[in-house]
Amino acid sequence: MTRAAFSWRVLALLAAAPVAALSIFRAVPAAWPTLVVQSLAFTPWLVLPAAAGLLFAVLGRRGWLVVAATRTLPRVSVWSGTTASGC
Repeated sequence: MTRAAFSWRVLALLAAAPVAALSIFRAVPAAWPTLVVQSLAFTPWLVLPAAAGLLFAVLGRRGWLVVAATRTLPRVSVWSGTTASGC
């Protein structure tokens, strides 16, 4: 494994980690602390780190990471209402 590929993988994980954490908070119906609720108010902005995570995963050439990032991006898009549904 080259140093560049390892760096892309680390960047992909760093970009996807907050998206995954807030996605879990979004999926579980519970009384979350104020900080979590306020963070979920900015859900549309999660599309940017999710897209960056996907880009970094592709550049890092790790299959499971690309699959994970590819599955995260549409979920965040649907939750935030930023899909191209024409509405």
